[in-house]
Amino acid sequence: MSQPVVVVLDPLLNAPQPALEKACWLASKRGQPLVLYVNARDRALEAAVGADGERLARARDSVMTAWQHRLQTLLEELDAPASTTALFWESDDASALARLLRTEQPDMVVIHAQRTSGLRRLFFAPLHWQLIQQAPCAVLCVGDEAWSGRQPVAAAIDLDRDPGAENSINEAVVASARRLSTDFGEQLTLVNVVEYPDETLVMLAGDALPVTLGDADALKQFYQQRLHEFCEQHGLSPAQGALLEGPPGPALAEYTDQHGGILVMGATRHNALHRLFAGPTAQRMLQHTHGDVLVIKPPGFVSSWSDAPPLDAGQSLPE
Repeated sequence: MSQPVVVVLDPLLNAPQPALEKACWLASKRGQPLVLYVNARDRALEAAVGADGERLARARDSVMTAWQHRLQTLLEELDAPASTTALFWESDDASALARLLRTEQPDMVVIHAQRTSGLRRLFFAPLHWQLIQQAPCAVLCVGDEAWSGRQPVAAAIDLDRDPGAENSINEAVVASARRLSTDFGEQLTLVNVVEYPDETLVMLAGDALPVTLGDADALKQFYQQRLHEFCEQHGLSPAQGALLEGPPGPALAEYTDQHGGILVMGATRHNALHRLFAGPTAQRMLQHTHGDVLVIKPPGFVSSWSDAPPLDAGQSLPE
C-alpha cells in the first residue's frame, strides 16, 4: 500500500478545513490513503468542568464523538479516499504528532498555515513551523483559498547550494515540483532568488570584494545564465526560469501571491540562535504569503522526532 498523507485539522469543531479539502484532492489523484489528525482537547471546556474527573471524562467522550461525526460528514462531502482518523486529547501537539508520524511513515503532512502575530511567535512556535523543522517528510502548508482548476507550480532553487549534486536539496525540490505539476497538468517554473550585498557594505569592503559583487547588472546576468543552464539540464526551456531579487522570504512570498498556485522549496538546518533572530526561509516566507507552500526535507534529514514512541493500540481509529 502507498504511503499515506497525514492531514492536521484545525482544532475548532465547525471550522472550515482547507487542509483536508486539498489533501483529499492530492491523495485521490495519487491513490494514497489519508490519516486525519485531530487534537480535540479544549482547555476552556476543561476549565469550565473543573477538577471533577468523572464529569471531565463524560465531556471528553462527548467531544470525541462529535468529532467522529464531523469527520465522517466532511469525508462524505469531499468524496475522500480511504481514511483513518487519529483522535487525541493531548496537551502537546508536537509529541502526539511525533508518535503519529513515526507510526504512519507518511509521504506528506498537510496543514493549514494560520498566520500569527510576531509577539506570539516569540513565545509559541506555530504548529506548521514545528512540522517544517521536525517532521520526517514533506510538509504542505496551505492557505484559505480553495483550489479551482489547474494550479501553477514553482520550484524555488538555490544555485549557490551545490547545484550539480545528484542528491542535493535542489534536485529533491525539482523532483517534488515535477510530480505536483503533473498532478495539476501545469507547466513547471524554476525560481531562484538573488540577494545583492548592501551597497554600503560593498563600499566598505573595497578591494577585498570580487568586482562582480559590486556590479549588480553583472551579477544578475551571471545568475540568469546559471538559471538558464540549470533549466536546460532538467529538460526545461529558459523561459521556465524566473530570477527574483531581494531577501528570499519576502521575494518568494510576493512571487507566490502574484502567480498563485504552489511553491515548492527546501528546508534547511539552522542553529538555535539563527532560528531565534532570523528564522529559516520557509518560515519567514510563510509570515508574508497567503499561498500554498510545499517544504521538502533535504536528503539525509534526521528528525529528533524519530525517537518518539509509536502510537498505543486503539489511538488510530478506522473510519
